[in-house]
Amino acid sequence: MKSFTFNRIKKKTLALSYSISPEELAEILNTIKYKKLFQCVLKSDLEKLCEEQTIKHSNNFSNLLKLNKTLLASGTHDMLIKIWDLHNGIILKTLYGHTDGVYTIILLTQTRIASGSGDLLIKIWDFSAGNCLKTLTGHAANINSLVKFSETLIVSGSMDNSIKYGILQKEIV
Repeated sequence: MKSFTFNRIKKKTLALSYSISPEELAEILNTIKYKKLFQCVLKSDLEKLCEEQTIKHSNNFSNLLKLNKTLLASGTHDMLIKIWDLHNGIILKTLYGHTDGVYTIILLTQTRIASGSGDLLIKIWDFSAGNCLKTLTGHAANINSLVKFSETLIVSGSMDNSIKYGILQKEIV
């Protein structure tokens, strides 16, 4: 996981964390209308961006996840996960269910993701249908890290100083 921080954007700090390489992000963004956005990010020239060239949530982004060649999942402090079609620049789905910021998202299968949040929950989603399939509990603080360890095992890290694992049922994944 790499992290970039850009300071003083409209008097706020924007932190962008992602689980794909800059080259993969560039590949996605170079094929669509967000090419200028990515070039500006690389030049740390965000203040020159126009409104129509930015992807926006109602709150700060906390993570991005490449789902496939044209889809991107974003999680934010506004408790939402949005599935973006970057080719057309539109939101396909908004996943509701967390009651605090979404700090981590991982890809489980072609249509399933897992998210970890400040609400102490891990949620398993079918992002193509837009619904939550399962909610896992057990942490006492923010969940800020998830790893798909095998086809049926996910591991989570939390601000409660613990690492926990969960075995997913085959029908979920």
